[in-house]
Amino acid sequence: MVKKLKEEDLNLWKEITSSIQPLKANKNIHEDSDKKSLKSDEKNVSTEYSLVKNSKKIIENLNKSKVKKNIEYTGIDRRTNQKMTRGNVQIGATLDLHGCTQIEAYDLLYDFLVKSYQDHLKLVLVITGKGRIVNYNEFNAVGVLKANLPIWLKEDKFFNIVNGYKFSNQRHGGSGAYYVLLKSK
Repeated sequence: MVKKLKEEDLNLWKEITSSIQPLKANKNIHEDSDKKSLKSDEKNVSTEYSLVKNSKKIIENLNKSKVKKNIEYTGIDRRTNQKMTRGNVQIGATLDLHGCTQIEAYDLLYDFLVKSYQDHLKLVLVITGKGRIVNYNEFNAVGVLKANLPIWLKEDKFFNIVNGYKFSNQRHGGSGAYYVLLKSK
């Protein structure tokens, strides 16, 4: 059932909305702001762009043909999933990837997961961070490590170690960290 507004509230709403004007859609807004930012920091931006471009090529080559397609991790049972969602889990070890490049992060992740698996740990926490938004006009900007971790965990070399993964609870980092459930030895 919909609650009807009081006359005072309705008048206030009309007064507020009467002063609002819709935004005009302009496709050139993003292009103009990009050109202005390039002029102000042309050297820094072009250097950062070339570094990002080269690292993307390296990572793409690294990820090609190693990723198993259509893998669904079913190792997280309902009860464990509930505990992870609530943050009521015992974390065996933690890996913080802040400040790492993609290649460094990949190598550290592999070494960390292998060591954790050998130490018979059941659950580990991998902190990727949420990522830095370089261009504030992009609403769907996601950190590179945060985006790549699920892709890496689906590779052949991780398949025999990892049972499943999930974003961590807010008290353990929220969407900037992952719980990784390891297989039993």
